[in-house]
Amino acid sequence: MQPQLQPQEANPSRSATPLAGLLTIFFSPAETFDRAGPKPWLVPMIAATIVAVLMNIMIISVMGMGTVVRNQLESNPKQAEQLGTEKINEIVQKAENSSAQKTIAYVAPAVAVPIILCVLAGITFGALSATGAATRYGAVLGAASWSTYAVMVVTAVASAIFVSVVKDFSGVDPRGMLMLNAGAFLDKTTTSGVVRALAGGFDLVAFWSMFIQIIGLQRLSERVSTGQAAGVVITLYVLFVLGKTCWAAMFG
Repeated sequence: MQPQLQPQEANPSRSATPLAGLLTIFFSPAETFDRAGPKPWLVPMIAATIVAVLMNIMIISVMGMGTVVRNQLESNPKQAEQLGTEKINEIVQKAENSSAQKTIAYVAPAVAVPIILCVLAGITFGALSATGAATRYGAVLGAASWSTYAVMVVTAVASAIFVSVVKDFSGVDPRGMLMLNAGAFLDKTTTSGVVRALAGGFDLVAFWSMFIQIIGLQRLSERVSTGQAAGVVITLYVLFVLGKTCWAAMFG
């Protein structure tokens, strides 16, 4: 008499598809990376791109293309002074009447998001390799894509709430609706661009994104220690903030 085989219990973390990570990334990043699949970058990169496109469409449709352009130009007092009121009005009017410019603004993230992610992953991969870590480019791209997707969703939700509540969009820079960094609370007219750039580096969303990315680098890679992952991610972010600060010092 043959022994009766007992059915094996399903492992939810293995049976679930990478699509489930679109939700679990917010409360269980490690679980998300464990079931990310052989191409851990594919699902989050597509999702992040879609969210970015939808967010652009929402902001431009509600605020108006002219208002978006005007607020972006005037967000830099030095640039606004150099252009002058007449030139700014001319640029704004052209943007408001140009359907081509609106279309480009709508679809720009579809090109920009994948390119930026691939470049950043390449830089991170090179830095990790220099520390002796054992990883793959696809794993690094996966960690970057998942962290970016999470940030894009939070930013999109915050932007949707903001535009639904605010009625006057004068002076509202669409790039700064999520006010979770120290720089957002500084007066642009009285605070130098250098100080605002440095203060902007103290960003809660950016810190959360780095936390997710560090977990991803560890879970997706063959051998990456916490120190290696954290050291590379934090160093690259510090260099990014310093780069923005130098840019502000040179151009406003």
